[in-house]
Amino acid sequence: MSALEVPAAIAGSVNLMAFSGALAQAGIVGRFDADRGILVIEPALAPPAHCPECGGSGFDEDAACEFCDGTGREGGKRD
Repeated sequence: MSALEVPAAIAGSVNLMAFSGALAQAGIVGRFDADRGILVIEPALAPPAHCPECGGSGFDEDAACEFCDGTGREGGKRD
């Protein structure tokens, strides 16, 4: 178990949609670890920042953005 993981149990009476929404607002996610048979709550990974040149569109006027190579993400050159 990672230091960032917290084993968790959810009571049957909990509204799972509300619970999931609360986790998302807190910046964490829950996932079921089938190998261990537990629900793990851990920090959500932040998505990469939008490209500052094209604003995340991936295009600069009528062509692919040269700064991000059309990915729309900061430092998002395709391999």
